[in-house]
Amino acid sequence: MKKLIILIVCVYFAKYTNAQCPTVNAAMINACGTSEGNNEFVLFTTAVSAAANTYIVNYGTANPPVTNRMSGVDIKAKTGTGVISASGGCVINFITIPTDVIPAGAKVIFIPANTDNNYDITGLCTSGSIYVAYINTVAPITGTTSWSATGVLANSATTSRFLQVTSATAGCNAAGAPAVSYLGSSFVPNIDGNMVTWNAGVPSYSNNGCNNVILDLEELNITVNALKNYNLLKWDIGNETNIKNFKIEKSNDGVIFSEIGNLNPTSLNGMYSFNDYDLSKNICYYRIIVTHNNDRILVSNIVKINSKIRSENELSCYPSVAKDIIYLQWFSETKSNTSISIIDAYGKVVLNKNFAINIGFNRNSMDINQLAVGSYFVRVISGNTKMTERFVKQ
Repeated sequence: MKKLIILIVCVYFAKYTNAQCPTVNAAMINACGTSEGNNEFVLFTTAVSAAANTYIVNYGTANPPVTNRMSGVDIKAKTGTGVISASGGCVINFITIPTDVIPAGAKVIFIPANTDNNYDITGLCTSGSIYVAYINTVAPITGTTSWSATGVLANSATTSRFLQVTSATAGCNAAGAPAVSYLGSSFVPNIDGNMVTWNAGVPSYSNNGCNNVILDLEELNITVNALKNYNLLKWDIGNETNIKNFKIEKSNDGVIFSEIGNLNPTSLNGMYSFNDYDLSKNICYYRIIVTHNNDRILVSNIVKINSKIRSENELSCYPSVAKDIIYLQWFSETKSNTSISIIDAYGKVVLNKNFAINIGFNRNSMDINQLAVGSYFVRVISGNTKMTERFVKQ
């Protein structure tokens, strides 16, 4: 029996959710089994009580995603040899017909009906029960399902992939439902069992193989600061003790990474750091590959830094062409109150926020979802320093 035990903490923020829309929690990316696509699943949480046929899982490279779908209209009895089970008092509610009603706040798994993989979903059953829907992905299909047996949640993708669950609830169509994204290159490529989960819209990557997928260390976030002669990486694993080593990786483009260091878990307080003295490239990206004692692999978030930003009056804004969020980086020699303003082509301030910054390297972000498509300037005023960069909203 392949065991899938997941601890998922869902924190809801207005920018990631519509109060009436389901929320994507997890998805198996490079699934185990004979046919990868048949064993990929998406876990989401409902917001309102509704019939199963009102939900559609959407996946693709566009936002909103429209290329591949698993539709509740196409729910049918399981046809594959795979078995989904649970223990410890967890109740699995198998949805057998499209009109079955799923209550509000329920955790739901959509998985192809011809899955040949065995999953123990006890770890997903934090509320005592879970709903499982088998979706017909083999022609003839009566609804809008277009899932591929060869696998569609490709983990080697170099561009963003998006997942979204729509429903017939008002505001939860393709334009209104929240979408979560991930970058396939954040995984160690093409390994069975790769999985991504989301906490408040932020992806976290992990792999514990196919026999015992456990997310005991749900996510690992790293930070990077540009100091005088080196870049300083920091991360905190808390009380986690099941770690074999950390591999520090660096990239010039955020896609192709190479190892620059390796650390064993020797810290008593769970806090680690690494110094990178190679400042030959202006822009660089970092991530950490965590290997557990049972050989489970977890990949940290990717952080970007401009190694040349080591004095005031220098601002980095990326990506230069953005859809949802822009990230800002700069160095400050003093503590000060700071404001970030986004200015349109006519000189009008359309977004603004104020906060305090610390001495050293600072990183912040701005949600630009509400902006119209076009060209903008972002202005950072920190103490007596004013910095401006340009970006394009897609």
